Amino acid sequence: MWTRPFMLLGTLVITAEAIYSPSFPRPLYQFGKRLAGTSLDTPAMIVGGRDARPAEFPFQAVLTGRTDGKFLAGGSLITEDYVLSCGHDLASQTAKNLTVWLGVHRKPFASSFLWRTSPSALLIHPEFNEAKFLNDIALIRLKDRVPLRRLGGYVNTIFLPPFGFEPRGRALVSGWGDLSENGPNADVLQVVELPLVNLRRCRQLSRFRIEDTNLCAGFAKGGKNACKGDSGGPLFQILNGTAVQIGIVSWGRSCALPNRPGVYTNVVPYLSWIRSIVAADNPSGAWRPASGQPGC
Repeated sequence: MWTRPFMLLGTLVITAEAIYSPSFPRPLYQFGKRLAGTSLDTPAMIVGGRDARPAEFPFQAVLTGRTDGKFLAGGSLITEDYVLSCGHDLASQTAKNLTVWLGVHRKPFASSFLWRTSPSALLIHPEFNEAKFLNDIALIRLKDRVPLRRLGGYVNTIFLPPFGFEPRGRALVSGWGDLSENGPNADVLQVVELPLVNLRRCRQLSRFRIEDTNLCAGFAKGGKNACKGDSGGPLFQILNGTAVQIGIVSWGRSCALPNRPGVYTNVVPYLSWIRSIVAADNPSGAWRPASGQPGC
């Protein structure tokens, strides 16, 4: 299984919590919705992918150990207050031992982040089963609300799908995981495009149990997929110009092998659980999609 003081330096503004550089490329999304006049390249290592451009996926989050800086998991910003991730990499952690990084494009994270904060709570799904990777989903409540408007779209949220949504076609997955089986992990955020595999076919190909709450993705010939270190990151689609997260990197049998799809947590069955937690902090609305766009 995959198992400081305020300073001004040129155009780079540095505070104790954020680094903001107006010289970054224009972001592709403004609060989840694609900006007019921007385009997304079709991804060609995650295994077999390509380097993401700076600010291309502004919802990508990184979770590390607070004291040792060890990489723990990927994640995605779904509101100004919450990051969505997997359960299996975080079940042995506590909120006080984590650091959340946003707006990161390359390692080391401490030299390229736009926003850094600590969690106030780590919420693993109550029915998470570590041995079987069941209900492999977690929410991280942030201690400090992310100032999205102040960050100008360079850090941004991703939309969640509507209730009853049935993912199909192709999807993108992003992360800093290994570039090959037992190979080095990525120094720059990677992205790859994958076909979704229906659950019936996925079950035929897997020795392990595939749940109705899973999604599967990968090419029959292999060569491209998520790998160790990508766990917790988003599986998402671009729908009507909007980035919509449909899954969370969960597990796989080795990396990008032929007829071995990667297994992801399907976000849709957990929308009620997510809403119940997020709405408790924000009664006016758990998340606010643009009118007419996919969202809850």
